[in-house]
Amino acid sequence: MGERERGAGETTFFLAEALAKTGNRERARTLSESHLAELEAFFVKYPGNKPLKIAVAQFLVQVAELLDPVQTGEEARRQTLLGRANDLMQSVEVLGKRPVADQELIDEIAALRGTTVEAKVDASNKR
Repeated sequence: MGERERGAGETTFFLAEALAKTGNRERARTLSESHLAELEAFFVKYPGNKPLKIAVAQFLVQVAELLDPVQTGEEARRQTLLGRANDLMQSVEVLGKRPVADQELIDEIAALRGTTVEAKVDASNKR
C-alpha cells in the first residue's frame, strides 16, 4: 500500500467522520464499508504490515460506531467488528511502549464494546 492509497484512506476516514457528524450516517457507513473492503483486500496480501493492520482496525471501529447497537442484527455485527479490531490491535508487534494513538484506539474499542450493553439496557428500560 503506497502513499497515494494511504492518503486516500485518511481522506475517506475523515470524510466519513464528517458525514456522520452532519447526520448522513448511512452515507458515512457506505463509504467506510467500501474502503474497509479495499483495505482488507490489501491486508490479505500483506498481513504483517503494521500500518495496514492499524488502518484496518480504525475502519472496523468506524463502521462499528455507525451501527445501531440497539438493533439486534447490528449489535451482533458491531461486536464482531470490534472483536476483529481488538484482535488486530493486540497483534500489532510493538517494541517497548505502545504509541499513544494505538492505545487510544484500543481504549475506544473497549468503550464501544461496553456501549452496546449500556444502549440495550437503556432501550429496554424505555419500553
